[in-house]
Amino acid sequence: MQRRRAEKILTMLPPAGKYSSESSDDDIENHLIGEICNSPLPAEAIENDIDELLREIELNPLDEFLGDFEDVHSITCHDVVADIVEIETPVNYEPHTSTMSNISPQVSRKTVASPGSARRSKRLLRNLKTPPIPLPSMSPDIEDVSITPNQKKKNRKVEHMKFKWVDGKKMNFEVNVPEYEFYTQQEHVLTPVEYFKRFFSDDLFEVIVEQTNLYSVTKNDRSINLTVSELQDFLSIELWMGVAKLPAYTDYWSHLMSYEKVSNIMPLKKYQKILKNLHFNNNDEYNEEDKFYKVKPIIDIIRRNCLNQEQGNRFSIDEMMVPYKGKKAGSRRQYIKSKPKKWGFKFFVRSGINGIVYDFFPYCGENTFNDYHFSEYENKFFGLGPKVILALVSTIPDKILSVVYFDNFFSSPELIYYLREKYGILSLGTVQQNRLRECPLLNEKELKKQGRGSFSYKCDRKKKVLTLKWLDNKPVCLISSYISADPIKTIKRYSKEKKNRVDVPMPKIVEEYNTHMGGVDLSDMLVALYRTGLKTHKWYMAVFSQLLDICVNNAWLTYRRDCNQLKEKKIMRLKEFRIHVAIALSAKEKPKVGRKSNKNNHMEHIQKIRRTVIPRPISDVKFDRFDHFPTRVSKGRCRHCKKGQTVYICTKCDTRLCTLKKRDCFNDFHTKK
Repeated sequence: MQRRRAEKILTMLPPAGKYSSESSDDDIENHLIGEICNSPLPAEAIENDIDELLREIELNPLDEFLGDFEDVHSITCHDVVADIVEIETPVNYEPHTSTMSNISPQVSRKTVASPGSARRSKRLLRNLKTPPIPLPSMSPDIEDVSITPNQKKKNRKVEHMKFKWVDGKKMNFEVNVPEYEFYTQQEHVLTPVEYFKRFFSDDLFEVIVEQTNLYSVTKNDRSINLTVSELQDFLSIELWMGVAKLPAYTDYWSHLMSYEKVSNIMPLKKYQKILKNLHFNNNDEYNEEDKFYKVKPIIDIIRRNCLNQEQGNRFSIDEMMVPYKGKKAGSRRQYIKSKPKKWGFKFFVRSGINGIVYDFFPYCGENTFNDYHFSEYENKFFGLGPKVILALVSTIPDKILSVVYFDNFFSSPELIYYLREKYGILSLGTVQQNRLRECPLLNEKELKKQGRGSFSYKCDRKKKVLTLKWLDNKPVCLISSYISADPIKTIKRYSKEKKNRVDVPMPKIVEEYNTHMGGVDLSDMLVALYRTGLKTHKWYMAVFSQLLDICVNNAWLTYRRDCNQLKEKKIMRLKEFRIHVAIALSAKEKPKVGRKSNKNNHMEHIQKIRRTVIPRPISDVKFDRFDHFPTRVSKGRCRHCKKGQTVYICTKCDTRLCTLKKRDCFNDFHTKK
């Protein structure tokens, strides 16, 4: 039934070449109406067929809708829809009438496409045994008004290259990539805070101070007068909080859980005032297209500082999640099921194989690549994943003989070929099987017959692309432009049958990928060890704390590399390095906390921190009548009567109490509830 309907509708269209590009819309319309009028079918059947065809082809481009036929002219389905919709069905229709006199005008009906119409239309046309009559080529002057710009962008499909696959043993484009050697320019190892300021530079402090004071004026009508010194104290507290974690940030100043390393740097009210007003960009110049406008200056400056470092020649590219589960981020927040932190902001990161982050940018949906410009070729063959790779490799200083590693979210044979052909960048990554472009690799069933560790590989010698499928616990596909399967090595794997670890053959390409792919994962792990958690409802504070931790980790990795170059014997661990940075930010070139600066000292005066009040003992200890003895100490105020002073203190409660005849506070304190 569907086949007959499709044939009827398609035969109404004029044959190829009947109308030239100069033919008017009226000529085409008159032909179509004439075909309807000459049809032996009743008007209702023709109208239903037209409506059904419109519903089925509205969602799909015509080249996909008629993909099984070769003699189809270049015309979009929306052109056909626009022409057919203009045909008005007659009210009083008589079959076998070719004149227009009996046709009365009627308003065209709008149809709504059903969700399954695309699948039904493809199945319907595949069942046709004879190809349809070719469609006429439309005039280029006819404007396509039946499709919106958003629909055009949504319906755009990435094209695929054609590859000529041969046996992988015939590969003739293998490249031996030399290991990059770093040489430090320092004569001695720098201090931790000096390495830290390579990434979190002084101009970044000034930007934050300026924007915070500006934001406090617009919000509170008065400035908090934040200084660079106070901002350094604030960041010092944040670094301490990443190492010594407590349930709430107020616990660092509380009586029961006071942490003097933090509470001695800054009073709680001052910390809360800075945290409440901390800001990074001017709200008056808000850009709606930039979803991360709130932290745009921070991202730009830290990214610039990372790019200024010596980078090497091997890089890992992957996603990095900035944890955030709040609901104030809107569409910025992403969900990735496979990540340890599933909710948060997604960043695309290029790092060295040692974990140093060199380049990054956030995922912003359709605005992700607003700062990047791609050629017509790149837009034609590449989607989101490959464009991320192109954006990140564009900042590599020495592209020749550089190698990038990435996973199957980004890779495709077109990208592997283009990186080597265009930039001279070699690449290696896993790839999804549906992107192998008809590469005739053995399937999983055939590989399992050969046993664990078996593999199949093919290559395109002209485009310099090699694909390999290797069977481990599950089959994995890899693709590369510079390395092959030889030499074959072995790796230990646990065997359920033998209840022991056995040797499994492993191609060279698999070993190369496993060795160099984990750079971004290593950086993510280092951030998670001592994560700075800014306790605030503002979504952009999560991004700022992540970038702060990246700066600390980059500084530590650079410090450790210099220590190895200069043969330093004692190398600080990350925790010790982080503490040294925190201490330097709060104490370097500042007077000691609690002492007034001299009159001749021009350094900034630090407000004196009052001594923490000793908490009272809990009731279970206070009234247990065990081991409470008065002992003589220096004179001080009684904690019970608050009227007089005494020289006696309870050794267990650590509380001064009167022991006079008129006022026996020691006994009353331990007996009266």
